[in-house]
Amino acid sequence: MFLAGPPTARLPPITKIQRSSLLDLRAALGYLDSLYNPEVRPNFRSYRRLATGQCTSPSLTSCRRGIPDATQAPPPPSHLDTTCADSYERAYAIRWLTALVSRADQLDADDANAEALVQDAAGLLALCAGTASAGTRSRLFVFDHVGGVDVRVQLTDLPLNNQDYASVGAQTWGGACLMADLLVQSPSDFGINIASGRSLRVLELGAGTGLVGLTVGKMLQAQGGVSAEIVCTDFHPAVLSNLRNNVTSNFVEGDSAVSMSVHALDWSTFAAASPPPLLAPFDHPFDVVLGADIVYELEHARWIRSCVAAMLRTPPAENTASLASSDSRLRPQLHLVIPLRATHAAESHSVEEVFPLAFDVHGGAESSPDGEPFRCGLGIISKETLACEDFARGGGGEVEYVHYTISWI
Repeated sequence: MFLAGPPTARLPPITKIQRSSLLDLRAALGYLDSLYNPEVRPNFRSYRRLATGQCTSPSLTSCRRGIPDATQAPPPPSHLDTTCADSYERAYAIRWLTALVSRADQLDADDANAEALVQDAAGLLALCAGTASAGTRSRLFVFDHVGGVDVRVQLTDLPLNNQDYASVGAQTWGGACLMADLLVQSPSDFGINIASGRSLRVLELGAGTGLVGLTVGKMLQAQGGVSAEIVCTDFHPAVLSNLRNNVTSNFVEGDSAVSMSVHALDWSTFAAASPPPLLAPFDHPFDVVLGADIVYELEHARWIRSCVAAMLRTPPAENTASLASSDSRLRPQLHLVIPLRATHAAESHSVEEVFPLAFDVHGGAESSPDGEPFRCGLGIISKETLACEDFARGGGGEVEYVHYTISWI
């Protein structure tokens, strides 16, 4: 069995590949797979909170500027992380895989295991050469649930289509991984109130491969006794097709009172002068709306606001005046997790341009100066900035994300 370590020390020499047994080659390939295509298992130690703030009170200053948390240091890199990030070792692994694939005719042609070995080696070779060239890729995501039962989601990513920018949804991005992990660690922070006793409706916007929605569904299934409907949406046809396949392969209908479905949804239509009528399953309001890494064009935030305003459950009119003082976890909520990319700074800023901070609207008061309740609108009630290590390993450094909680204010 091959232990974790540098490929130069652990792999059979390239010149001896054809004389190695299929068992040894399979073990070597398994070692490389664990190194360069690992099980994705994020946990609370994978990220640190740089800033947090409630945007409904004067502590808003922390929400605006951010307060670095000096007590939380980034986790030290593991041995696997260091090896994976080593460009020389990766180059050697690519040469070794290339040699294995090129010498396929020297393996036992009548052995089905040999053919499968070469196919797996070719797939891993493409993956090591770069995600965009890797073709179809299957990954297992495992989230440590506070209840002690792992939430496991097996996803298929499709190759990026460089001619069609909308196809980015066919890949699982870090924002979805982070949001799924945060959800599993603290469902109530996302409005997933299991003890509420009523059926829950959850909508995922720009679901992509479905990681966030499937994580919620599997988590609720594991809880038992929970009634929920989860609707995963996207727009691009190829993304929707892959999303349906991922939901079907992970989620068995009828095992619980939790249901999942996939539907096309075009946010832009809600910003039109005459938005379309809401048809099933969008004809009933949702308690929670989730979106991970879905703001990458300037108009997206505006479209999302119009869409969510039409679909998020609104509080009764008599309760709007007390929204500022209510427990935010009990409100209908939109949650957005977006990366802070230097190349998309304007897009990131557009969220706070479209959704006002609650304190800026209310000024801490529960009614307007004339004594009338504030008009109910969507605003940011909390904002959290997190520094997150690269879930894919080998990315080096950290990526910063912002988690916005948005509700009626």
